[in-house]
Amino acid sequence: MRALRGYDHQASYRTRLNVSDARRLIATLGDGTFRPAIPRALLKVLGDYPPGVLVRLDNNEVGVVCGRPVRARGPFVKAIFGPRGNRYSGTFERDTSVLEYNIRALEEPEVMPSMDFSLIWGFRS
Repeated sequence: MRALRGYDHQASYRTRLNVSDARRLIATLGDGTFRPAIPRALLKVLGDYPPGVLVRLDNNEVGVVCGRPVRARGPFVKAIFGPRGNRYSGTFERDTSVLEYNIRALEEPEVMPSMDFSLIWGFRS
């Protein structure tokens, strides 16, 4: 918990990092700040595509990773933009272990698009 609180506190005072830089920062926490097993475990839990990041799928949809991989499957993504760039009025869950929905690349826009988080994370007020 101390590692997460420290990371969260640091992150609130700096500019947004891309996923690769954030992973590298977490990995360096094992260089004396924490026991090396702690940042390694955090990186393993977060996976290559941590929940909340935008990704482009092989069918050219853009979505938000909303679930970690289960067994040998890929993470789950809620598609929010269609293949032609049109915003969906809802979301569509995609299993990235299915060939058509494999993750092609991370999407790291300068400005994050507006999103209805209740649709992505499955809660309603």
